[in-house]
Amino acid sequence: MATWGSVPDRPAGGALVAVRRLRALIPLLEADTQAEAANWLETTSIDLIEEKPDAAIDRVRQALAQRPSPAASVAEQPSTQAQGLIADLLRAGDMDRAVEVTALLPASDDCSAVDGGLTGVFFWVVPLQDESVIAAYMAHLQESGLLDRLCPRGLDDELAAMVWLKAGDVAKALEAAAATGKPLVLASTRVEAVERRLRSGDVLGARSILQAAAAAPASLDAVKPFERVAAARVRVRLIHLLAKVGEVRTAERLASSFPGPGWRSLAYSVIFATVNRDHAGPGWSGPNLDLQEVPADD
Repeated sequence: MATWGSVPDRPAGGALVAVRRLRALIPLLEADTQAEAANWLETTSIDLIEEKPDAAIDRVRQALAQRPSPAASVAEQPSTQAQGLIADLLRAGDMDRAVEVTALLPASDDCSAVDGGLTGVFFWVVPLQDESVIAAYMAHLQESGLLDRLCPRGLDDELAAMVWLKAGDVAKALEAAAATGKPLVLASTRVEAVERRLRSGDVLGARSILQAAAAAPASLDAVKPFERVAAARVRVRLIHLLAKVGEVRTAERLASSFPGPGWRSLAYSVIFATVNRDHAGPGWSGPNLDLQEVPADD
């Protein structure tokens, strides 16, 4: 297990020196400033700078045991403090303490909504961690029974798909995405899984998922406009990936399926740029879909 004395990215000595100097200055400050400075020092972040992770855990434990103040800001909420501490501990490689803090969280009646329990950790903390860290964290939660205790009714399938994908477990992610019964969630998860497989050099594994994705692309027939736009974006990403592995005819077939000229032209241009990388430029890695909300039938 990593220790706070050996973690490479532990807080620099300058931060620790600054905290010590501030503590020494507090008695010399005016009363109002003293209180403000003292409150600033009573945080989990300062505990970690002073290499006192157990003190940080005790601070969160006490905060969670108290009724939160209605006047407290989001940052001051006990659940936010716990999430921040879990994130810091995971980054430091201190898995045991990260799990210990997780065990302090309240169980969620509905693990489909983001709250101050485990779902909040999955939504706010997990996306910022490395894949190997998330995989180890999820393994600890399962083996210790914490996942079942904190989500007694089970983890929402859509959230589970996101978490397992971040953990690098493509099989579990696809299984959870399929269980949602939402074609768009499954299509999006497949595309992200292919992107991950290609980044890792697993072209064969990527192709098998691509075949399933191309056979059942995101539907453009959704009632809500924003869902149609989301499906259109997923289709363009899929088209790019198909062209990238040489499945140009399949990519062209999907490009022609767009009902309107706008998205259809974009899809064909993505195919051209992917196949003819020299025309797209050496730094081009794929289509930029940070576009305005263009209707899928335009």
